[in-house]
Amino acid sequence: MSLAVASDPGQPATKADCKKGGWEDYTNAGFRNQGDCVRFVQTGTFVCRDSLGCVSYGAEDSLRLGTSLVFSGPVGPFGVDELRGVEMAVDAHGSVLGHAVELSNHDDV
Repeated sequence: MSLAVASDPGQPATKADCKKGGWEDYTNAGFRNQGDCVRFVQTGTFVCRDSLGCVSYGAEDSLRLGTSLVFSGPVGPFGVDELRGVEMAVDAHGSVLGHAVELSNHDDV
């Protein structure tokens, strides 16, 4: 499953970028070792080894983040405040790894 795009400037472009610990500079790629980095350079894909799984996004896809907060009932105002905090953080940070962020909010009553 692909986690990164080889043309992304935040990713290694050559095997030399991966050597002598260089693979550790690409923290967002999730490389576990130099071999993962070199394999990415050669194939343009990253093999997911996470027990929870990995996701893949196209270059133009938005990252979808969900909230499950209480908006109604006696504690509803707290959930609204929490949601505003999430929205402010998304607005302040802007994109994540070059992807726009799309929020999906749900009332957890």
